[in-house]
Amino acid sequence: MRVIIPLMLISFLFLSCEREWISNEFIKPDASNNIPDSSTYNEEPAKEDPVVIKSVDVKNSTSFSLKDRLVFDIGNSDTKIGLLEGGEDELPSGPMSFSVSEDGEVYILDTINAAIKVFDSSRGLKGLISISERARDIVDIVVTPNKEIAVSDMSQQMVFLLKNTAKSLSEYFKSYKISGINDFSGLTSTLKGNIFVRYGDQQMLKLNESGLNIPFMSLISRNEDMFFRLKKVSGSLSMLFMSSMDQNSTFKGNAEKQIELALGMPVLSMSFLDTDAKGRQYLLVEVDDGSSEVVKVKRYVIRTGAKAEDWSKPIEIPLDVYAFPFKDIVIGSDGSVYAMLVYKDRVEVARWKTE
Repeated sequence: MRVIIPLMLISFLFLSCEREWISNEFIKPDASNNIPDSSTYNEEPAKEDPVVIKSVDVKNSTSFSLKDRLVFDIGNSDTKIGLLEGGEDELPSGPMSFSVSEDGEVYILDTINAAIKVFDSSRGLKGLISISERARDIVDIVVTPNKEIAVSDMSQQMVFLLKNTAKSLSEYFKSYKISGINDFSGLTSTLKGNIFVRYGDQQMLKLNESGLNIPFMSLISRNEDMFFRLKKVSGSLSMLFMSSMDQNSTFKGNAEKQIELALGMPVLSMSFLDTDAKGRQYLLVEVDDGSSEVVKVKRYVIRTGAKAEDWSKPIEIPLDVYAFPFKDIVIGSDGSVYAMLVYKDRVEVARWKTE
């Protein structure tokens, strides 16, 4: 009988990363500004066989490298990142989220120091936006291609949009109301500059200036030309379903393409991270490596696609960290994988190139 040792990180990991396994059905967006309930829709099997059948050897992965990273000291100055040690019944807390611009600038949501800090690729401080009045309520940030910063305030159920030259959250030039979302799971931006809220079972809400936000019952590519859905088939086998979008941002029917993902070991959780500019998909997978009777969690980012050349060697994301942010992995439009790793004495932003 296997013994499962509860890890302090597991509950927070699953809160921030895991998505429930869902059907492969693609649902039309509802423009009524009502948040639809995915449980009201019936599952329909896709009509085509998988176009790709792929077994992924996660043991043959790319491990963490110290070569391509930015390292920040812990502290309270502008160029340092805040961290609070957890008490007897509390987890440690540090930076909540981060984002990376098209030109490689790193934006860190430094919750403890109540600021969004902008650093260049040499760790030089490029900007600082005070969020002191809302620091504890801001959960996520994302940077658009034109360097506007979207900030989610879940206490007010608002998303604020800032210029990267702003000095304070109060200088926002646009805001969106996102009431009705009870399972917020992050912000994302497309190459067109549109901002989407991820929520629930892999659903998205497209923010609209008119206040009529548009819900989608699936995930959307960075180019806004494809829908994606994940479904678990068995303990180690999963399916990624894809359907193209038309010019009106509606789906064209059932899944047009299916990718079969066979990991060869028990999958504990899987979530869809993002696509790159070429449309290749990036999945975050947590598995039990099966090396002993005690469950040993390992975490990988896997790049998939409908062509053999789209696939990359899995990237192993370190788990031996001190604190877990709400969002700790970001996919660049060029296919780079970024991870924010919070240790007791430092914060690292590491980058892996998948090309």
